Amino acid sequence: MVKRELLMKLISQRLVHFRNLKGLTQKQVAERLAVPVTTYRNWEYGKAIRGEPYVALAQIFEISILELLTGSKPGKSEMLRALENLDKEVKNIREIALASE
Repeated sequence: MVKRELLMKLISQRLVHFRNLKGLTQKQVAERLAVPVTTYRNWEYGKAIRGEPYVALAQIFEISILELLTGSKPGKSEMLRALENLDKEVKNIREIALASE
């Protein structure tokens, strides 16, 4: 249980840090997430995050999910791997679109 509490504390500190870097208020972030400001405020205070808002949070703060969760920016190899995965997804979507014509 202590490990989970520590993890939530670290994530909450990152939420505050990245929100401040973007010059956003808690209310602005909450509105973009479509959650009550009290919910978002609780996340910044270290309360458990329910659901899966991590992708949306990363998009709002213009960072990677890895950076949000771990505080580490992705390295070159992670970025290249992500680009390869995106290329595969685009190829699959293109094939599906062409097959349905």
